[in-house]
Amino acid sequence: MAGQGEPCAGPGVWNQTEPEPAAARLLSLCFLKTAGVWVPPMYLWVLGPIHLLYIHRHDKGYIQMSRLFKAKMVAPSSGSLQCCKAATDDKQ
Repeated sequence: MAGQGEPCAGPGVWNQTEPEPAAARLLSLCFLKTAGVWVPPMYLWVLGPIHLLYIHRHDKGYIQMSRLFKAKMVAPSSGSLQCCKAATDDKQ
């Protein structure tokens, strides 16, 4: 694992078993790993408000859901909350 001051150092960055040499890439592996982390959240932050505005303007603000779908959404959420509560109770 790379140290705190060296985000692009370590055995995973300099993988010698890659089919193409690192010099043949247009972008460095460090940049690709960084962009892979930051691009999806930025995509959601930029397009999320635009999508919400579209839904609001075109009166499509409610998504119809069946009771079965709602139950499937609530059950895992409540289960994960119970696990989190149990984990915090064990620490005390």
